[in-house]
Amino acid sequence: MANAIEKRLPKPIRQSMRTLIAAALGLFLGLQYNDYIKKIVEMILPKTDGLLWETLILLGLTVVVVYATYFIQKALDGK
Repeated sequence: MANAIEKRLPKPIRQSMRTLIAAALGLFLGLQYNDYIKKIVEMILPKTDGLLWETLILLGLTVVVVYATYFIQKALDGK
């Protein structure tokens, strides 16, 4: 089957398909983690002011994601 696909589709299209499939699976996994993290936060944090806690958690997670993205890119660049 792989040979049939390789014969019919040019290499750039196959690479794009791999990238899109990986992105779709990553999105699915991200949504699952979103539900999981919400449940953990609901168990740990008090139910007083949801908006304040959600804002603080969002800011904290944003910092973590920015640093993780920076270090991943740095590692991929080989620096």
